Amino acid sequence: MKPRLKIIFVVFYLIFFTNANVFAIESQLIAVKTLFYQNDSPVITTPLQTARKFLCWYKENKEHLIKAPVMKKTKGASSFYRVDFIAAEKYIRQLKKSNLFSLIFLSALRNYLNLCDSNFKEHPQSDFIAKGFETNLVTQMMDDMDIMEDVNSVQLLYKQLPSHRAAVSVKGKFSPEPQMIFILTSYSGVWKIDSINGDFPKVLSFSPIK
Repeated sequence: MKPRLKIIFVVFYLIFFTNANVFAIESQLIAVKTLFYQNDSPVITTPLQTARKFLCWYKENKEHLIKAPVMKKTKGASSFYRVDFIAAEKYIRQLKKSNLFSLIFLSALRNYLNLCDSNFKEHPQSDFIAKGFETNLVTQMMDDMDIMEDVNSVQLLYKQLPSHRAAVSVKGKFSPEPQMIFILTSYSGVWKIDSINGDFPKVLSFSPIK
């Protein structure tokens, strides 16, 4: 059976013979595709190529990603922030379509959004910058102008890590220090991003606004 037919069969099975929710099905499909295509002959990449491709992709899609409505406000006399999981899933699918991010990154982002929503439930917030969304969701940066202004002029430095992993740092032409650090893993010769500027936070510290 060809890989595409196998995937169609798995989708049919997940939808009609299990009670898996949308998030579970999405995660399983990523794993299924990885399994069925791992023996194909993908285009071989390098960590530096993936990092450079991300910078160009992000510059082109930045405005759209920033405006993506991954949050909403509850209805009623008192409205509070909540994560819009339907919109969040569309956002994650946009990242997945770029073929730059690994399942590790996408799963970590889902977990982070769940953490943010739990925080909103425990500490309702209706104004100011929403807790957990102070920085860009993808890069975890507040200001990336030095890098995005001219992605062709940035300095990329590469370091090999154990277990088919690598680190790539990005430094803008006006910055004395790296502003962006990628951790990548090689999947059958294709390097994908596991994290940018560190892992997503596992805990959100909460300080009531006085």
